[in-house]
Amino acid sequence: MKPMVILAIIVGGGLLATLAAAQVLRSGYDEPRHEVVVEDGQFQIRDYAARIVAQTFVSTSDWRGGTSTGFGRLAGFIFGGNLTSAGESSKIAMTTPVESIPSSDGYIVVFTMPPSYTLDTLPKPTDDSVTIQAIGPSTVAALRFSGNARSADIEQLSEDLLARADKMGWVATSTVKVAQYDPPWTPGPLRRNEVMVDVKQKVSAP
Repeated sequence: MKPMVILAIIVGGGLLATLAAAQVLRSGYDEPRHEVVVEDGQFQIRDYAARIVAQTFVSTSDWRGGTSTGFGRLAGFIFGGNLTSAGESSKIAMTTPVESIPSSDGYIVVFTMPPSYTLDTLPKPTDDSVTIQAIGPSTVAALRFSGNARSADIEQLSEDLLARADKMGWVATSTVKVAQYDPPWTPGPLRRNEVMVDVKQKVSAP
């Protein structure tokens, strides 16, 4: 067998192994419960069930830095920075994605809590910058992309998301957020990211 063929097999096998590892790691975490109601390539409309989230506000204009800071706070909460009703700390299972929502003067970073918890049974954060919130059912438009989620790309993808939603008869009811599903060491081409926005169907004129 020629050396170049052998090299191609090795490289191809390595990429497949990396992809498989990324998929296994990603599949090990729960996602918010939802149903896909419209699908067109990388674009989807989804109906999400009600959920409980932990969130934190980071005052910064730097999207990537804000997400990193918020992630650290929320990771501290689920890995033991909390108190149960018995006055003890508890580990809470990690979920995916990590959501970053633009807000005035900063970003809100969000983790969805595992569905086994209620507001009464979820441990309380010991960090005052982390808050718990119940979110009702929602309909969301999502556009999936790979790579490292650069700010310039997100701006263009957000425009594409809103345009595709509008073309299909949906109107945005929130700001566009970024959802990241993979750990930072996942190679860019294998990463799953999404821009997402709450939507409702347009009302037809009578």
